[in-house]
Amino acid sequence: MAEYSFFPSELGGKNSPFVLSTQEWTVFYEYVQIFISSPSSLDELQQQITNKFGPFAGTVWYTFVHMGTFSGDVQACVSYLAKYKNDCQVWRDSNHDNIILLGQSIADYAKVIDQQYRNDINEIIKEARQGKISPETKEKFIQICNSLKAQSESYYAQVQPVISSLHDFYVDLQSSHDTLTNLYNTLEQDFAEYTLVAGMFALGPLAIYLAQYMAQLFQLSDIPPFIDTIQSTLLPIVQKVHGIWDGISGDLGAITDQMEKLTDEDLSPFILRIRLDSALDDWAAVSDEAQQFVESYKKIHGN
Repeated sequence: MAEYSFFPSELGGKNSPFVLSTQEWTVFYEYVQIFISSPSSLDELQQQITNKFGPFAGTVWYTFVHMGTFSGDVQACVSYLAKYKNDCQVWRDSNHDNIILLGQSIADYAKVIDQQYRNDINEIIKEARQGKISPETKEKFIQICNSLKAQSESYYAQVQPVISSLHDFYVDLQSSHDTLTNLYNTLEQDFAEYTLVAGMFALGPLAIYLAQYMAQLFQLSDIPPFIDTIQSTLLPIVQKVHGIWDGISGDLGAITDQMEKLTDEDLSPFILRIRLDSALDDWAAVSDEAQQFVESYKKIHGN
């Protein structure tokens, strides 16, 4: 007979780490904030340089930024940053509530099992251990499984937009990776030439500061790890949650099907085999962990 579970071990539980990590989402959020704060036009760029180094630096920068190919390279970089700034703003504004929902749905689901159904589940465990499950208890447990199955299918559907949005965001960044890498290398060469030329006009120290500031300001070196964070960490997590909801729905459906088919003599061993007692402890732990994730995420990223 196939084995079914009332609690998916991939979700975490009493002795396992919770599938969602505030720290991982915080790393992602910090990258998003980096690009949102980036300049999205040459005017914004010059204003930031003026604010940091003073009007003279802004004038010097304006002169050199309009020299030859340097102007085109900087404009191309700013255009990319403007695009990523917009993409990051859209993703943050449209998906902030979805990430909270991701954790809150797990917390709510676990809380229903732990608080609303615990007594009924304990009753079927008790009767199974005694070797005789009453028709009333059997029917009540089937109703619980059907209710939880419907709820898990609803949460499964809710996760899909988060996966799609995060995947599209990743693909958009990845598609420009080579262009951005080449652009970054070109800018580094531009900065070196800029420093050399400025030094001829006794502006060497200022040119060095501006070049270093530009390299920091553009944040192009942060794009590869940003892409990696989405691909290697966040997408697998969300896909895993998506799969967990699908797995829960499938297992609960299979459990009710088996209970309808089994004889009274086989019903008690079947209930004991799906380990409802440990599942209750795991769901209680997940309820607390999921709620903690939601509260921590709100605290870090705002309500």
